[in-house]
Amino acid sequence: MSHIEFIYFDLGNVLVSFDHSRAFKQIAGITGVTPTLVEQILFDGRLQSQYERGEISTAEFHAYFCEQSRADISLEKLCHAASDIFEPLHDSIQLLQTLKNAGHRLGLLSNTCDCHWKFCLADPRFKFLHTEFENTVLSFMKGLAKPDPAIYQIAARESRCDPGEILFIDDLEENVIAARDCGFDGFQFRGFPELLNELTKRELIR
Repeated sequence: MSHIEFIYFDLGNVLVSFDHSRAFKQIAGITGVTPTLVEQILFDGRLQSQYERGEISTAEFHAYFCEQSRADISLEKLCHAASDIFEPLHDSIQLLQTLKNAGHRLGLLSNTCDCHWKFCLADPRFKFLHTEFENTVLSFMKGLAKPDPAIYQIAARESRCDPGEILFIDDLEENVIAARDCGFDGFQFRGFPELLNELTKRELIR
């Protein structure tokens, strides 16, 4: 019998795939700057990480990008070009529904930003975000990002479970290690067959 009472999933590259290079090209296409410059503005400094931690608002993100790129682009167009980068991972999503139907409590623990989250919520391909999770712990809402131990502590409190009763699944090893250091069970997502194997070993699916 499994001791797991709650399962947290990461979002990116576990339930949905994403491609940052697509965002660079799309933003470049509507601003006239190069994809390389877009990447430098977003990732060479702290802009994207600040945005994912909720340290700056979407309006501030937009203003800073326009200042650095010298581009005249609306907030709405920038957000769409930056966010239209996701595709559903259908096998993982279907497994979520199987787990939920079997009575397992599920949550989302993800590093993401305001515009990405709103884009996914509005996209019918990702309707599972509205239906499958008991709670969501998102970096931009909590002011913290994985692998900071504090975000796992928040996730444990919000699940109303002891850390040892929580399973965490993430595509990045450093985030899984941090979860284990906080007392969670966890494993790195390397593909759907391994996901099935790990859940089966824990007697969470048959």
